[in-house]
This record gives sequence, C-alpha cells and structure tokens, in this order.
Amino acid sequence: MVSGQIVIYDLDGTITRLDSLYFFILFLLKKRELKLKKILPALFRHFLIHKDPLRLKISLLQSLKEKRRYALEDLGRGFALSLNKIFFRKKLFDLIKIKKREGAKLIILTSALDIYANPIGERLGFYKVLSTKVGFKNSIINGCIEGVEIRNLYKVLALKKLAKEENIDLARAVGYGNQDDEGWLNLLVQKIIY
Repeated sequence: MVSGQIVIYDLDGTITRLDSLYFFILFLLKKRELKLKKILPALFRHFLIHKDPLRLKISLLQSLKEKRRYALEDLGRGFALSLNKIFFRKKLFDLIKIKKREGAKLIILTSALDIYANPIGERLGFYKVLSTKVGFKNSIINGCIEGVEIRNLYKVLALKKLAKEENIDLARAVGYGNQDDEGWLNLLVQKIIY
C-alpha cells in the first residue's frame, strides 16, 4: 500500500495555464523538428472549426511519423526543461512544492502525450504520471496513440486501475482539477476545482 497522502493533479488548465500540447507544438516548430505546413491544417481545424484535442494529437503524431523514440523522448525532456514559471499556475506550483515537502505522493492524471507529460511530471517531482501514450513500432513513432486517450471516462478507468495496482485508497486522496475533470474528481472525497 502506498503510504502518505496521495494528491492527484490534472495537468492542462490546472497545473498549467493553458493546454501543454499547444506549447509543445510551438517548441517543435522552434526547434525545426516539425514543419508548419504539416501541422497548420490541423491547427486551423482545431481553432476555427471544432476543438478536438485527440484529432490534433494524432495530426501531430502523423507529422512526426518515422521519428525515433529516443529523439522524441529527448525533445520531450528538452520541452519540459524549457518551461519557465509563467507556464505554470503560481498557486498550484507553490502548492506542489509544499505537498512534496510534506511527503505526499503526487500523481498527474492527464490527456497530454506521455513524451512531454512524463518529463514535466519528473521535473516537478511527481511520483507517477498517467498520460496518453504515443505509439511506436520498432522504436519508431507510428503516427498513432497507443491504446486510448486518457480523457473523460478513461481518466476514471486509469485512476481506478492505478488505485487497484498500488493499493491506493481513493477516499483518502485529494484531487485538483478543472471543470472538465469532474468525472475522475467524483471518485475522491476531497476535490478542488480550479
């Protein structure tokens, strides 16, 4: 059984001010690892027609198809290290530091892609990050996600699975999320919505 307080955070719009995917795309463009002409149609569709985060993620992964895992992981780590404090909500950033000092086990539960969500969690000292997995075949990105996007009902299922595997009592856990996170937050007795 995991000892100590368990604190579960959503990433996008809770720990961060905006969706981290947008910043990751900008980072890749700046590093010339992504061509604007490949992602521009998906960005237009996302912002002007219909916001569909999964479709945008898949468009990004299709644009990065054939990249090697280690190269993408290096980019994810570089992205996480490049983020300055303005990217994070100060109140939550400070709270995370306090909870870490108190010995709490911190978990991120996010629909963000693991290639950058995991390094962000590592940088902030999180115990575990549950995120949407990028698909690879023979260590080369296949342009898809692996399994399902960790969003809505799938956040609930991922959290229940983790609780079972690690013997976590969700009734004792505290959750921080936003209005989009009510599904998984309802599993917890203590929840704070930002």
